Amino acid sequence: RVISWSSANTCGFKGTRRGTPFAAQTVAGNAIQEVLDQGMQRAEVMIKGPSLERDATLRAI
Repeated sequence: RVISWSSANTCGFKGTRRGTPFAAQTVAGNAIQEVLDQGMQRAEVMIKGPSLERDATLRAI
């Protein structure tokens, strides 16, 4: 069951900026903050995308 999701587009990134590692970190931070605001302490995360964005997302988590 999906509780929360986030994407580069929903975080305000447009065009080629959506595929940057910075966008991936911002998206991960946004998703984490939404889950924490709901009072959750544990979550299962699914990451999709090229390797640079995956690495940046894992660093943000």
